[in-house]
Amino acid sequence: MADGATASPRLRGIKHGEPLGVLVLPGWPGPALTRLTQALAEAHINLPLVLLHPGAAPAASHLAVDSGRQEDALGLAQQVSRELGLEPPQLRRAMVALTLYPLGGSLTLPAAVLACLARLDIHPLALGTSLSSLVMVLEQASLARARAALAQAFGLPDDADTAWSLRVIQEPGPREQD
Repeated sequence: MADGATASPRLRGIKHGEPLGVLVLPGWPGPALTRLTQALAEAHINLPLVLLHPGAAPAASHLAVDSGRQEDALGLAQQVSRELGLEPPQLRRAMVALTLYPLGGSLTLPAAVLACLARLDIHPLALGTSLSSLVMVLEQASLARARAALAQAFGLPDDADTAWSLRVIQEPGPREQD
């Protein structure tokens, strides 16, 4: 490429998991988040994705929970909220994590993905990146449109495996110590 131009990012895979519920904790301070996450761990409620903003007054932290345990997680969050006098939590249902696997190391993929989705009026709740993937949380209702647009925009190969189902299975109670 001439004059410093770079090629558009390309994908080698795109996958999504089971539906999620997302607890939104508006303005909760760090100690309250710690108390809630401890309660969730004691109740064996998995947090597949966490986006924390402790201490940032207008920001909200987001905890993704498996859809089968979202009501339990909401109940624990409401209890902590009442005990500490915090703004009540909200539960966003029918969310999903969508993972993109880039072909090669393109640092422009996050910006390009957000621009592609914005053209469809799809705005991820959260987005995280690593060297090997990009994960975003979307409303489940927009999943099919997002997948199709991203596959077309970033050249997903026709033979790419896009099926994925991952469930974290936790034991119903604490383990016995050896």
